[in-house]
Amino acid sequence: MTSPLARVALFKELPEPGLQTLAERGRPKHFATGDVIMRQGDPSDALHVITRGQVRVERGQPGETPLVLADLGPGDVIGE
Repeated sequence: MTSPLARVALFKELPEPGLQTLAERGRPKHFATGDVIMRQGDPSDALHVITRGQVRVERGQPGETPLVLADLGPGDVIGE
């Protein structure tokens, strides 16, 4: 079976055994609609791979509506 990580451009050069190893070491997380995954300026020690659904990336503007930077989906990554 092909790893879901095979759809991620960042990992496209890795052979299937390497993808499987990464997938086994990862921890699935589920977020509900509207949940905040991270905020600008927060320390981060994770790379999130989107396998289902969508994630909106916004930049907050004091006193203004947030600016939408991107809408991401399966195969995209967020974090560092």
